[in-house]
Amino acid sequence: MPSKQDYLAFHIYASNDYKKTRTTGDGTFRQTDEQEQLFDYFVDNRDKSNLVTATLYHKHDFAENKKLETTLAFNKNWNTNEGERNENYVDWRYQNIYQFDNQRLSGTLNVDYTWDVTEANSLNIGSETRYVNDKINQTTSLYPIFKHREWSEYVYGAYSGKVDKFYYMLSAGVEGFWLKAGDETSHYVKPRAALSGTYAINNSNSWQWDYRLTNHAPEIGQLNPYNTSTDSLVVTRGNPGLLPEQLHRLSTSYTWNKKGFYITPSFEYTFYNDIVEPYGYSEKDIYISTYRNAGKYQTLSVSGTLSYRMGDWGRAYVYAGHGVNYYEGQDARKYFACGGGFFAQYKKWSLDYCIDYQNQAYTAVSKTTFHTPSYSYLQLIYNFAPNFYISAAVQYMNNPQHTDVWTYSDTYQSFSASRMQDLSWRPWILIRYTFRKNVKKKIKLENVIQGSRENGIQL
Repeated sequence: MPSKQDYLAFHIYASNDYKKTRTTGDGTFRQTDEQEQLFDYFVDNRDKSNLVTATLYHKHDFAENKKLETTLAFNKNWNTNEGERNENYVDWRYQNIYQFDNQRLSGTLNVDYTWDVTEANSLNIGSETRYVNDKINQTTSLYPIFKHREWSEYVYGAYSGKVDKFYYMLSAGVEGFWLKAGDETSHYVKPRAALSGTYAINNSNSWQWDYRLTNHAPEIGQLNPYNTSTDSLVVTRGNPGLLPEQLHRLSTSYTWNKKGFYITPSFEYTFYNDIVEPYGYSEKDIYISTYRNAGKYQTLSVSGTLSYRMGDWGRAYVYAGHGVNYYEGQDARKYFACGGGFFAQYKKWSLDYCIDYQNQAYTAVSKTTFHTPSYSYLQLIYNFAPNFYISAAVQYMNNPQHTDVWTYSDTYQSFSASRMQDLSWRPWILIRYTFRKNVKKKIKLENVIQGSRENGIQL
């Protein structure tokens, strides 16, 4: 039986998601020394996903300043993706009927021991274990079932403290990967580290800096060696021999505040080793799109934020930034981003708004130009009681999201302009009532249960 020093929580939910998409378009196809051909196409796609996810959380207090937290999370995802693609040319027609029946089983175990040495200094020791088992079954082809397994183990120690006006955190650990993608098997042991600090110069000025060394294993869609494209002119397949990529990120910012105004300029530098990047080449008039570990990749970004806090009832902010991407062996690629928003609350009413825009985004073989905001959102909430509210909101308050995509690799070039009708003027209403007992005994578990959420398989 749990004692007074134990806290136990269990969380489980199931969801069923269904999305139907129809895409239409037309264009021009041209081969070397041949005349142009006009064509049109349409794609009907249906995606259904069933998800069951659960979390078991336990906290034991050895003393007032010593505790052990253990979190076990489990996810099971069944995904069916099916559809039909038709292309009509002057002298021939192409049809592709496809169906995928995919499954994912994943789980994580986090163990963390915390010792608050003093009021401002604490020690953390722990581990994070993750397991993923994927199955990709393209039932309308002769491909065998693609099986992917990933086991990772991360052991770490961290110490945070304070020296006068300087707050700091140091963390170091070792991470191991055991990967099996089809017939390819590999394992790696890599370091992880984190350093951060904040210097409170005075009540109006502070300086923050942060360094992170992390590792990312390849995603299932980057490993699957079988073609998932329905386009007659493009083959899309992964590379089961990919290695994990390593990421170094250094960021720093300075904050000045006076009478509710906050100004924060910031700088960030990111360096990748063995980055997993798109790679393409032509083969018998077909474009092969795949992935490779391409060595080094760097990004630089400079941004600034201006915000104003209006006491307890509101906040407004605007931001702008400029970034540069450096792919190995290529010229620098630049982009600009900006946005803003506000939140206001008066008695039982609250109003929330935000908008974000970025002009361009890049991969090693493509450039995307955005002609509309990437996201916008307006929400009005009325609270009848602390546990009961009604909300009315609108997402994507602009014309259909419009993008232009250029792809260039080897002798292949393509351009497409897309307008996404579903990403425009999306209103909804939510009525929510929460049943809750023993409010004073509840501890915040939002970060704990959020770790168990699974988005399913993305090809």
